[in-house]
Amino acid sequence: MLLMAFLLLFEPVRAQTSVESQENYLLEGRFQVLECDKLGNIYLVNSNAELVKFDRHLKPLFRFSTIRLGRLTSLDVTNPQKLVLFFMDYQVVVILDNTLSEIKRLNLSHYNLWNCSAVAISGDNQLWVFNADIFRLIKLSDSGKELIASNELYDETLGRHPVISVVERNNIVYLNTGQGIIKMNNLGQYISSDIELKSELIQVLPESIAYFSGNRITIESRRPEIIRQKVEKTLPGAVHDFAIYGSDLLIVDSRGLYKRSID
Repeated sequence: MLLMAFLLLFEPVRAQTSVESQENYLLEGRFQVLECDKLGNIYLVNSNAELVKFDRHLKPLFRFSTIRLGRLTSLDVTNPQKLVLFFMDYQVVVILDNTLSEIKRLNLSHYNLWNCSAVAISGDNQLWVFNADIFRLIKLSDSGKELIASNELYDETLGRHPVISVVERNNIVYLNTGQGIIKMNNLGQYISSDIELKSELIQVLPESIAYFSGNRITIESRRPEIIRQKVEKTLPGAVHDFAIYGSDLLIVDSRGLYKRSID
């Protein structure tokens, strides 16, 4: 079944109820980015441009200021020991350890990459970078050396939509254009596309993919023996970001962070 992949639960957290949205908020505040790693740690960017790491009980552990780097475009927590932050405005990638201490900073322009739109960690702990100038997916080492470059990416169905996020799961690289998903293998070779997944907010899980559209979060199985089995959750208001851990659906809206059960 689709939800067999969701194994762990968050411990209960004392919360306050918002009269306006009728949600039980775990944390109140204005948050820009939400991610959850495989250990259950939660990452939020607050209104002070701080990336804050919380444990599963929502105890704050570590902080990293992003205020001098501009808006955080993406945060990849696939490897909790090596977090990848991308700041598109400055074309800068920052790599942090599990205490949010900076390990390395790469200015992509130093490697003749001037207009990258998405960055993520690869399955072998290198970097995937999408070069929007030439529509190619490139794998870089931590030192900026080019390891792999795809052909110019043109999908007959999706055309040349810019890629807004990248993630690798189980040797498949998922490129989200907001108008659909393009799948490539870990050698940068095209596999297929899916135009039904139209959303800027997408999370790829081990056996499923979740995406937000309208006021609904949909979770679909990615197992080949199951054809588009879906679980849908309708939400009351605007969603800024979401993440899934265990059987919990974590949601950030204009008031803060709250939780729903997937079951």
